[in-house]
Amino acid sequence: MHGIVGARCSGASIALARISGLEQVPMLSPASNSKSLSNTKEFPYFSRLVAPNDERGTLKSSARWIP
Repeated sequence: MHGIVGARCSGASIALARISGLEQVPMLSPASNSKSLSNTKEFPYFSRLVAPNDERGTLKSSARWIP
């Protein structure tokens, strides 16, 4: 196996990420945004395509409109 595509929900992806870490198989999740999955010591082979559900996942803009 070369890699795993994660589940739609974070709960299922957490379980899969634990198994993929034990087997040293990379895992990519298209939708899981749980903050706990950001722990690289616990989930070293996990990557995501969406922002985590924490302060890093919030869009903050510093741009202003100047007429």
